[in-house]
Amino acid sequence: MNDSEEELKLGSNGSSPFFSSCPLDSVYIGRNISYFTHRNYGYSPFYRNTSLRAVKITDKETDISANEFYGCTNLQRVIIGDGVITISDWAFSGCSSLKYFAFGSHVQTIGKEAFSDCTAVVEISSKASEPPTCGTQALDDINKWDCKLYVPEGTLVKYQSADQWKDFFFIEEGSGNSDNSIINVNTNAVQVIANGNTLELSGVEAGKIINVYDTTGRLVGSTIASTGTTFVSTMLQCGEIGIVKIGEKAVKVLIR
Repeated sequence: MNDSEEELKLGSNGSSPFFSSCPLDSVYIGRNISYFTHRNYGYSPFYRNTSLRAVKITDKETDISANEFYGCTNLQRVIIGDGVITISDWAFSGCSSLKYFAFGSHVQTIGKEAFSDCTAVVEISSKASEPPTCGTQALDDINKWDCKLYVPEGTLVKYQSADQWKDFFFIEEGSGNSDNSIINVNTNAVQVIANGNTLELSGVEAGKIINVYDTTGRLVGSTIASTGTTFVSTMLQCGEIGIVKIGEKAVKVLIR
């Protein structure tokens, strides 16, 4: 969905969400989305989509609606832009594969049970200078002993004393890795996943040259994108940062 100021309205037919049967892999949302919530149209267009893996939301959307990504059990990475103010109740509830989550500077509230059953989260990156107010059990199911929370410079003390946020064991100032994992090329979301020293890329236009560099500028891997998923073998080691360049676009990835 390309960037636009115009709101997009979507509905459902009873128990059939708009994208329920679509084999979505990545979604780029560039405008605000609204959908009917009365009893005959009570489903988000993404409700229980089990193929969706990555979501990027730009600065145009202001509200992640209630249940918007409820039950997206294959969703792994989410990037939310600076326009979003509210993450509503149960917005990501049941996203049991969610690992990386980054949100922008204007998020003020996170609704009740917004991340219930999100037990796989390993990293959250916040750009909000004030810790968002959390509803009942908003973050309860996230493993706060293992999940790393990255917060803006100068805000560590605020998060360490804020309700629910203070329960995270690892809280650091910085941007983390979450918001560098999905980039935009020609308005399509591109997902980069590091599996050892091999990078897995999806959403890249076939024929595009993909080069990978280390932080010194040395070329450590290269290939040409194929249709579907593309794999790039690199000389990077665990703990090193790689720079993936696709055309004029570049993104950093941490080898884990």
